[in-house]
Amino acid sequence: LFRAMAHANLGKEWICQATINFADDEELLALAAKAGCSGVFIGFESAKPEGLRELGKKFYLLKKRDFRASVKRIQRHNILVVGSFIIGLDIDEPGIGKRIAEVASRYGVDNLNALFLTPLPGTRLWDRMKSEERIAIDTFPEDWKYYTLTFPVARYKNLSYESPLKAISFISFFEKKFKPIGACSGYKIASLFLPGHYIPAPFLNEIRSLIATYFP
Repeated sequence: LFRAMAHANLGKEWICQATINFADDEELLALAAKAGCSGVFIGFESAKPEGLRELGKKFYLLKKRDFRASVKRIQRHNILVVGSFIIGLDIDEPGIGKRIAEVASRYGVDNLNALFLTPLPGTRLWDRMKSEERIAIDTFPEDWKYYTLTFPVARYKNLSYESPLKAISFISFFEKKFKPIGACSGYKIASLFLPGHYIPAPFLNEIRSLIATYFP
């Protein structure tokens, strides 16, 4: 497909979502770049190996992968890397925002995405958290508006209701230290893939008001 796209010379830039295994094939990376790939969204998910095991992403650990080296291989082909992490895993503890920001910086990603663990109806995560009485917002259809991955709709095992907000606030602050992407093609990635990467003050106030109601 990439060969055909490159041969057609479509003149279009595009972005994609992939696992870190995307970095393992130099030929694939070269063809993706020639076909117009300007950025990739990669779910690193957790700053700790225990978090990856919790999510079933054990394959990220099998070869003791060097994430920084993998990110650099992708970037050598002028493909920006957006690293995504989840806040609210059972292994997460206060200070998770700082850990995520530091790990993302160590990996060398071009931009950072951090979202709340969100149980969706019909999933195993929903069933488990429902049975544990940890879903705080579940009056549908009214509450669908909060299921954006940017609201803490559940009670997280080792985090108080303030911890996720502090984590997001820290990441938003820390993001300023990342390489600016300005008006380059990477801006498209920020606008499409980063609903949780920057939380304006009014939105944080709305979240605080919400959790004050649902997390007494």
